[in-house]
Amino acid sequence: MDIGGYCEVIVFFRNKTQARAVRPVTHEREGLTLFRVLLLMGVLGGVCWAFWINSERFAYKLGAQGRLEDEIQAFSKEQRAEIVQVIVNIEKKFSVKLWMRASKELFSSVDTPDDGILLGICPTGRQTVLLVPPLWRSPALSGLAAQTQDYVAPGFDNGQWPELALKSLYLLEAGFNSLLPAR
Repeated sequence: MDIGGYCEVIVFFRNKTQARAVRPVTHEREGLTLFRVLLLMGVLGGVCWAFWINSERFAYKLGAQGRLEDEIQAFSKEQRAEIVQVIVNIEKKFSVKLWMRASKELFSSVDTPDDGILLGICPTGRQTVLLVPPLWRSPALSGLAAQTQDYVAPGFDNGQWPELALKSLYLLEAGFNSLLPAR
């Protein structure tokens, strides 16, 4: 209740009230109030923007983790994280979807994805393949596939193929650097 310049304020969780003076709104305070509102809107906008960027980065990582299929559990946790990071880098730089699959079964042309590249490794069959959709096939990509196969093949003998597979992803990224323009 407003009584001659004073306002009655109810204090919560207590059984009493107190009165205090209400400051009149002046022209100078209107500018300060406007500044505070704009500052609050800027802070909220900054928090929303940071949340958006973080969600986008998390979605990229989550999507890339689904592109590494390790059926035989050959890669360590650190290697998995590094493989995911390389896959994300290739997708961001070149807009190329890349899958990596370590499998017990041999790969065939039926496994070729329609919208990306599959790096398939079968250590039991001593097979490394780089499967590319038919419309993407070119002599340069065929040469890159042969380099990848030659790079990983010696690792089957001594059990070092997971490390060589990771390094072959870097080789693949370097090959894309020379073949494709970065976007």
